[in-house]
Amino acid sequence: MKTFTRASIAGLAVAAAWSGIARVSRPARLAATPGKADVRFGDEGPACPMRKVFGVKDEPSVRGKALYASHCGSCHGANGDGRGPAAVFLYPRPRDFTAGQFKIRSTASGMPTDEDLFGVITAGMPGSSMPAFEFLAERDRRDLIAYVKQLSAKEEDGRRINHFAENPAGSSIPMPAVPDFTPELAAKGARVYASLDCANCHGPTGAGDGPQSVGMKDAWGGQLKPRSYSRDRFVGGDSPEAIYMRIAAGIGGTPMNAYPDSRISPQDRWALVAHILALRKAAGGHGVGQADDGTSLLATRCEGTLPTDPADAAWNRAAQHAVMVNPVWRKNEPTRYVSVRGLHDGKRLAMLLEWASASPTGSAALRVQDFADSAAVQFSLTDRPGFLGMGDPFHPVNLWQWRAAVPKEDPLAQMAGIYPQRKRDIYPGAGGQYFSAAMAGNPLAGERRSTVEEANASGFGTLSVQPAAEQDLAGSGAWVDGRWRVVFTRLLVPMSRRDANLSPGRRVPLALAIWDGRNGDRNGQKNVSAWHVLEVEK
Repeated sequence: MKTFTRASIAGLAVAAAWSGIARVSRPARLAATPGKADVRFGDEGPACPMRKVFGVKDEPSVRGKALYASHCGSCHGANGDGRGPAAVFLYPRPRDFTAGQFKIRSTASGMPTDEDLFGVITAGMPGSSMPAFEFLAERDRRDLIAYVKQLSAKEEDGRRINHFAENPAGSSIPMPAVPDFTPELAAKGARVYASLDCANCHGPTGAGDGPQSVGMKDAWGGQLKPRSYSRDRFVGGDSPEAIYMRIAAGIGGTPMNAYPDSRISPQDRWALVAHILALRKAAGGHGVGQADDGTSLLATRCEGTLPTDPADAAWNRAAQHAVMVNPVWRKNEPTRYVSVRGLHDGKRLAMLLEWASASPTGSAALRVQDFADSAAVQFSLTDRPGFLGMGDPFHPVNLWQWRAAVPKEDPLAQMAGIYPQRKRDIYPGAGGQYFSAAMAGNPLAGERRSTVEEANASGFGTLSVQPAAEQDLAGSGAWVDGRWRVVFTRLLVPMSRRDANLSPGRRVPLALAIWDGRNGDRNGQKNVSAWHVLEVEK
């Protein structure tokens, strides 16, 4: 596997699933509303297994520290300073907890409530590399909050000061009932939009192209661009309630100021939400309120021949699941959702991935700037998944990857067509390389015999493609009417310890990744999901 590579593999830290927010006078927050079939991973016990055996109970922050080390430290840093080994591959950058600055809150002060933190941990940060941790048991997520609050501290005059202790969060901003979003309310919101000069940043049509949008930065010095109502997910969620709260409380550490009741009434705030939603609809933005189909995906047993063709009508009988993916590195047109279907015949599993793609990009990566559309499925080899970014030594992963292009003609002949004026000569030390992409270190370059490969990893820089004798993965892809449809098939019973066990009745943690070559995606720059679970029907 050439595209899920090296240190940049760290970029897999990410994606997000989110759901609704309370609709009446309660704190507006991203809430976990799992379906009946959703699966949680977590023992809700002590951090140390031996202490659990003897019935010793740890404090929440102690349990949270162990969970943080497994799932969070690689991005946010061991001490919470936002400088973990994966941080360099992520944009926006991971939050620095030690600064005491949090983007999402429902309070008028600068500190979020525990429920605000719980919502972000549960649902992630849509449109960013912060993944959803809905797959963890609620107790585990609460324990993470306790530890994150401990990390939110600074040294001052020789003593450690905790931001949450010094600046208590206070009460959440009340939220009136959601009104009917009529054209009249949206028209009123347009007047509010103009009176507050929202177009200076977001532009007159909400495209994020206002005159003040150029050179904008956040409190951490990172480049910032206002959200486009048509292209981007909103920070904190796309629901009307989330948008209302972002207007009321602002977004910490960014130029998005709070607009409290002293500046705008709750009624005008709802009118502004109505106008934003109207602009979003007019621009053809993705569905507001659309979300993951939960943490569970089902591979059902089929009668007859297992489909291996993306266009096979048999796929219509399989359960379809919408899985949210988010960009590790923010792009203008990221992939947003992947449809997943699974079938098996008792011997082999077939998975169909489907996603929108404006135009197919398939390349042999002969030029430095060439990147191919790709997709991957990552399975945890342990029942409890570890770090999302290629696992860790205690939680290794098995990876399936498909790439849109395999060279079909002699590479030298292709190069002659791309560079008709090129000169032939002997270059000492070139090692026989004649692809400009390979010479520049493009990991997509080089020959590949199949569109699919199976690989393994146990942390950053450990990716290895399985030997040819162990490659049982088959697959193919087809682009039709603006969508890629890609099929993977493999034996249910593993050929070796390096293969995921997909035997009927098992529940296997998995995550997805999509690369859009047209968007320059490669290596760690991609769109990824959070951990889900594949349930293989008996």
